[in-house]
Amino acid sequence: MTTVGDPLTDIGWLELLWMQPVGITSHSATLPIEDLLAHYQAVSGIRVENRSWYRAFNAYKMAVICLIGSMLVDAGHSDDQKLVLAAYGTSLLTQVGLAELGIEEKLEDGPVLPREERLALVQSAVGL
Repeated sequence: MTTVGDPLTDIGWLELLWMQPVGITSHSATLPIEDLLAHYQAVSGIRVENRSWYRAFNAYKMAVICLIGSMLVDAGHSDDQKLVLAAYGTSLLTQVGLAELGIEEKLEDGPVLPREERLALVQSAVGL
């Protein structure tokens, strides 16, 4: 997932991936993020700045994608288990974005998960 436009948007996305304990950083040869970004700056000539803002921006983008998946399941347009699982990321990603901006207060989520009866129906379809 790359962006046409500001290349630092992609750096923010990359940093979010680097924060995860599995995936990219689970490989023993993975560079520390600071080393990777220093190399990026050296070869691209693009100064990496405002990193927290870009990480927050990408966390919010992913939270919206998770919320849309939840809405699709809730409305009966999808029974995809991956969308159900992703729906649980909406709140987490929103909190990551807020923390990146220095906002530590816990906010009320509102309805970010599919309704219980819809979740039960989707889970029963796959034998859970």
